[in-house]
Amino acid sequence: PGPISVEELVVSLLDHRFTGLPDDGTVFSTLQIGGTYHKNLGVMVKEVRFKRASCANFDMPLVVSLKIAPSKTGEATSRETIAFVRYIPLKALVDGGNLPLDQWVAVYPAGDMRAAQFQPSDKPQESCPQVRVVVAGYGADIVPSAGGSLRPKTAPSLSNANGFADLVDGELPHSSGDLAALTAAQEQELLDYAAKMDSMAEKMMKLEADVEQQKTMLVKADEKNSEMMTQLAQRDQAYVELLDTRNELDRQLAMTLGERDQYMATAGSLEEVVGERDTWKSQVSDLNTTLQSKEVELASIRAKQQAEAQSLQTILEEREAELDSLREQQKDLGTSLEARDRELGSLRARYEADSTDLGQTLQAREIEFAALRAKHDQLANMVTGKDTEVSTLQDEHSEMLRTLEQHRAEARAWQNKHEDLSASLEKRGAEVEELRAQHDVLNVTLVAREEEVTSLRGQHADLQAGLRTKESEAAELKFKHDELVAQHKRLAAELKAKE
Repeated sequence: PGPISVEELVVSLLDHRFTGLPDDGTVFSTLQIGGTYHKNLGVMVKEVRFKRASCANFDMPLVVSLKIAPSKTGEATSRETIAFVRYIPLKALVDGGNLPLDQWVAVYPAGDMRAAQFQPSDKPQESCPQVRVVVAGYGADIVPSAGGSLRPKTAPSLSNANGFADLVDGELPHSSGDLAALTAAQEQELLDYAAKMDSMAEKMMKLEADVEQQKTMLVKADEKNSEMMTQLAQRDQAYVELLDTRNELDRQLAMTLGERDQYMATAGSLEEVVGERDTWKSQVSDLNTTLQSKEVELASIRAKQQAEAQSLQTILEEREAELDSLREQQKDLGTSLEARDRELGSLRARYEADSTDLGQTLQAREIEFAALRAKHDQLANMVTGKDTEVSTLQDEHSEMLRTLEQHRAEARAWQNKHEDLSASLEKRGAEVEELRAQHDVLNVTLVAREEEVTSLRGQHADLQAGLRTKESEAAELKFKHDELVAQHKRLAAELKAKE
């Protein structure tokens, strides 16, 4: 069988089962593979297409997210909330011959480690939130992969090797020198093999230390993200204070215009107008002072927001630099894992070759022992009539029995070492699988961090647009103030003319 050739994946979400989320149409789903991102209007969606060329050859997982859309309260806009998420590794589907996939998949809250663990055979519990996911592949013919489990093949056991039973339970071997030399040579090879496995274990421990260091860097990135959110909250508070200031200015201006209209309506004579002119001038002067102070305060708030915007931009640039560094480390980690896989494959090949050589050697020894048994039968036939040689043959028989017992003990020791080596190899394979799972979790965390940075950029753009709107409103307010001053001057001129 040849490898799978899939050039395009088509993903659909056909149904969902969950409770506790709003039913007002604010819940929607997103699908993401690497840098390709699809945001859907609702939870269910049909035939979202992903190309291999634009999705990193499907090396990244399929991220299925259920989110709650932001709600607007006044001028302040909240962020999108991730309710549930699930990561589906595409390698398990494409390379494992599991396409097409049509099954219910459990989803978990953001940050739950179970979201990164997936097997095509998993079935969610009835009480667990879940979605029906359909994944189909298109391109060349889909052929089941030739790859199998990473576990080593089971080598023939010494206790079950062809001819070993005859060795243990048969008659007498001719000599034990050749078999003892073979045992010593094979034992030395096993010791060398065990030393190589120990060296590989040390390298895997260093790799685990590198993974822990990356986890620490991710924790620091989360802390910086929390600081950034605090700064955004402070900016929102300053924005609310600016709105309160504008409302207060509008209220004072309305009060002033109302008093002016009332004055013009109730002024019945020139003497009353002249008597209250000073009061009017005083109120206008107070209004000018208030407007000037508010303009100074507005300029201060504007400068503060600009400084905070610049600081936020700097923080975003630092965050992007950290993400680039994490991606480089992730790439190095993937290269190291591939090297470990190649080394493990070489060790397995050596292990299988050693097992084959051992089987051939045992077969050769079986032929020699058969020849020895034939010679023994010939000697037994000659025993009749040769009573003087019986005692000598019995002594030789006893010596050979002792040699046979020694060979049995050596064979049992060889078998124990072989079993210990098999167990050690299985343990190393399990450690490699565990490291690969940790590598997938790091990929998932990087994708989540990229989504957060994208959301923060959008909020930063919204805040800049709001600042420009407030500057336009302040300019309009100043224009109204200038009109009021002009009206006051015209009124004063009319009063002076009447005098």
